[in-house]
Amino acid sequence: MKCAVMIALMLTACDSKDAVVVGAGDASEAKLDGGVPSTNNGTGKDIFPGLIGNGPTNADREAFCKGRGPSVVVPGETPVCAGKLAEKTFRYGLCTCQDVMLNGKLHTDSIDSNAGMSVANGGASVGINGTFSNPGESRIGGSLIVKGPMGSSASQEITGDLKVDGLLSSEGKVAVGRDAWINGFIAVTGELSVGRDLHSPSGKPLVDGARVGGNVITEPFTFSPPCDCEKPLDVTAIVNEARTNNHNALINLDPDRLALVSQPTILELPCGRYYLSGIRGAAPITIKITGRTAIYVGGSIEAASSLNVDVGPQGEVDLFAEGAVFAVSGSMRLGSSDRPAASRMYLGSTSIMNIEGSGELVANIYAPRAQLIAAVSKLQIYGSLFVRGVVGSNLSVRFDRAITGAGNDCDKEIAPPTKGGECKACGDCANYAACIDGVCGACRTDADCCSPLICQNGQCVVIVN
Repeated sequence: MKCAVMIALMLTACDSKDAVVVGAGDASEAKLDGGVPSTNNGTGKDIFPGLIGNGPTNADREAFCKGRGPSVVVPGETPVCAGKLAEKTFRYGLCTCQDVMLNGKLHTDSIDSNAGMSVANGGASVGINGTFSNPGESRIGGSLIVKGPMGSSASQEITGDLKVDGLLSSEGKVAVGRDAWINGFIAVTGELSVGRDLHSPSGKPLVDGARVGGNVITEPFTFSPPCDCEKPLDVTAIVNEARTNNHNALINLDPDRLALVSQPTILELPCGRYYLSGIRGAAPITIKITGRTAIYVGGSIEAASSLNVDVGPQGEVDLFAEGAVFAVSGSMRLGSSDRPAASRMYLGSTSIMNIEGSGELVANIYAPRAQLIAAVSKLQIYGSLFVRGVVGSNLSVRFDRAITGAGNDCDKEIAPPTKGGECKACGDCANYAACIDGVCGACRTDADCCSPLICQNGQCVVIVN
């Protein structure tokens, strides 16, 4: 077995401590009692060496469970509700800080787990801060925004808008449902069709018989990188704060509970904010979530077998991990494919994420410093990816639009400004209201909305066909 794909517990021997391996094995999981061990010094009070402080009160936890109180605390900054953070972070089905290089097909669509499971050919946009190269066909259920050139050997179908900051080349057809902005030469061997307007600095598409439903607009234009990568979330600071400020003591949870798992283990966590020193072991690990829960991991996540975070029908989890290693050699499910919006993971790692096995991944994953390499014939994502870049064959993303309302239960005092409140930039306003001249309010055009949202009847909404 090559070093790049060895299990996490062997990474040190491979001299590749930053590698991330995610596989999909068939390891069976025995149901064991997830009781939490504790120690004391004879006073009857539990003492956990890995934990600083006693944490907040039970009243604080009860308020948090009802949706009030912040999940994300960074020293020196305003506390943020995790639901609002998710709304702002996961607007795209796929967002990358650098290039996407595939050798197969790219397909995105969406569901809304709050309104049934019907699949929509829309709502799952793709943002790429670098180049997009894919010899296979693409079917993007939403907009495609590429801050660089785009090249393909096959047909490309984009149901929303297409923005390319450079050359657009394709040996197949390119069909755009709404508007297209091409800031370079257009070299499409097949037919180019644009549902509405085509914006081009030259105004002369290099395509015979191009079909444009609206106008060909000749004018220079620019657009910002779609993915916010310049100031990544400080996961380390968030986890360090949670090491002191958590609810561990209220449920007698040892932070080392999953630090070295040697037999199949189930850890049941009620709603609350909990700190774990690490998640590591050779046996299957299951974490059961029943309510609004945040988990902060101070070390690495290294599971030589399976890792399953079960959110059930009502659970919701935000997991923050600062460790250099995130590696699961067996199956991994961070939530339910029926409710992808309910599970979010934020990684501070600068690792390479190797996806192996059956290639199914359930979660909304934020890892802007980590390169994703899909060593499978097809990688199916239920949720979304925000990573440094992607290399692989066939990639399919089923985005859960319910994440756009993940912060609806957040306490108003810690939520971003509501309609009419003050704001500084896109994303500061609640419910995706537009930020116009420092005030949250109704949008006027698509440009008032956070990309890739569009303006409809004064509201910024996801494109759904």
